[in-house]
Amino acid sequence: MKKYLIVLAVALVALASCKNNGGGNEYTSIKFKNAEIALAVGTSDKLAVLYEPTTLEPPTCAWASSDSNVVTVDQNGNIEAIDLGEANITATYGDLKAVCKVSVKEVYDLVEWGACTWWGIDKTPLSTDT
Repeated sequence: MKKYLIVLAVALVALASCKNNGGGNEYTSIKFKNAEIALAVGTSDKLAVLYEPTTLEPPTCAWASSDSNVVTVDQNGNIEAIDLGEANITATYGDLKAVCKVSVKEVYDLVEWGACTWWGIDKTPLSTDT
């Protein structure tokens, strides 16, 4: 009987020392890779939520746009630039929140350095041929 009590006591101490973080299904943070992005009117992109701990499956977030006249977002994080302006896209999971500021600009306001397209003052592409 004494042997069983010792085993039971050891098991209870071991069980009490284990940390329980909600069964291992609790996220500690969510965020976007970029806090700000810029899009041209009429273009689209997909925002992805980064989360901690990364050992869990990606969370299913609720998505919202602060101004759907400027940027819309669907339930999968796909965004579409509708009109000039700025809006915040928010992904929410429980008490956790991630916010990305989206600036929507005219195409000629955005310069793609790697694409070698340069826009002139009259809003027409300049040739890169030499």
